[in-house]
Amino acid sequence: MMKKGFKLIFSALLALTLVGCSCDKGYNVKLTESKEVVSGSKLNETITTQDIYDYISQASTSPKNKAFILELVKIILKEKSGYKSGELTSTYNYKLKKYFEDNFINDNSYKVNGEFDEELLVATLRSQMAQIGDPITGATGVTYDLGLKYDYSKYIANNLDYDIYIELLKEDYISNNKSTILNKSKSRIITVYSAENLEDMEELVQDIFSGEYDSLEDLEETKRAEARKELGRQYCENLGLPNEYYLDENGDMIESCSPTKSSYDSALSKFTTCANSTMCSLKDGFDYQIKLANETEYLDKQLINKDTTEVLYENLLNQLLRDDIKDMLVGNQKMEDIFGNKYEELGNFVVTRTADLNSFDPKDIIHASGPDSTCYIVLVKVVDSSTENIDDKQMALEKLHSKVSDTSVLLHYVDDMNVELLEETLKEAYKGIFK
Repeated sequence: MMKKGFKLIFSALLALTLVGCSCDKGYNVKLTESKEVVSGSKLNETITTQDIYDYISQASTSPKNKAFILELVKIILKEKSGYKSGELTSTYNYKLKKYFEDNFINDNSYKVNGEFDEELLVATLRSQMAQIGDPITGATGVTYDLGLKYDYSKYIANNLDYDIYIELLKEDYISNNKSTILNKSKSRIITVYSAENLEDMEELVQDIFSGEYDSLEDLEETKRAEARKELGRQYCENLGLPNEYYLDENGDMIESCSPTKSSYDSALSKFTTCANSTMCSLKDGFDYQIKLANETEYLDKQLINKDTTEVLYENLLNQLLRDDIKDMLVGNQKMEDIFGNKYEELGNFVVTRTADLNSFDPKDIIHASGPDSTCYIVLVKVVDSSTENIDDKQMALEKLHSKVSDTSVLLHYVDDMNVELLEETLKEAYKGIFK
């Protein structure tokens, strides 16, 4: 068995190796017998500090060394992290899904006529020597849930897993061991709806707090439904083609429309144009316009923190990062006086105008300096160590990876292991990689 001194030697070594080391190549302190660590290994009779240094410092250039660190991190996450049952898998799946969406599915480089083309993606990745397997019928998993049919398992293992698992470890470290990093980040999740003028905003505020909309997402879907109905009206009244989106007051499809020549010509051009201005049939053109209406975003949802640098809605950023914003948004008596219990049901709203924000106060529901300026409704969620919603906290933690180094994170978990667990961890990692 390892002696207690091993833990300290390994920890000190890890600190050196991840930041650089000028170790003497002849430095050959015996840590443990290789027979005890890896049965049947091709390594030398002993595993030395220099061996460990090489495995870690060469992780970026040596596939085997990188794989060793990955196995070490996986074991740490399983044995020592604060992830609850199922959370580690679900967060990993979330990150993998987001990677494929952001880098492939939503990337115009892999679209043909405005639509994602998996064949183009696979051809591109294979041309870069990536290992992409053939399609698998009936398979399940993150990529298949996204509608992809090829086998990306080796690509994920070789190109994505290392970074994803390091991120998972960093996020666990910040959440459970360095919560001050999150608390001092001033993280806020904001959801913003823009109104073109004061009149529209006043009407919208009344509708929200009268209960016509349950949420801003409900408002967004209502706007999409209105856009679909307008397309249906144009398709019927301008082209004479009834459709499921143009209904009468009873919810029945309007069967009779009489287009004029002028309206027919303009509508014909609109509804025979598909993605990338390509000509298409009337049916395909109508379906394309409906698709655009369904994809139109009326809300801007994003996470901001004290490191956010871009101008946000004409300097609203500074107001949202105020240290007392949490106190202002929770239990504000004047907000409750105005909206009653509905304020508590809807959450933390800041409704403000773009002008004269030096005197900003959430109780000034609409701060008006003129009738024609853009107005915003901003739903604010403050995210800190007390936040219970996993998805909200995840958004905040993803922005904080750079606040901690790989060195400090790995060192923390290794230091926190007892000698027996550390020995078993190394034994398992070595067996899986060095044979």
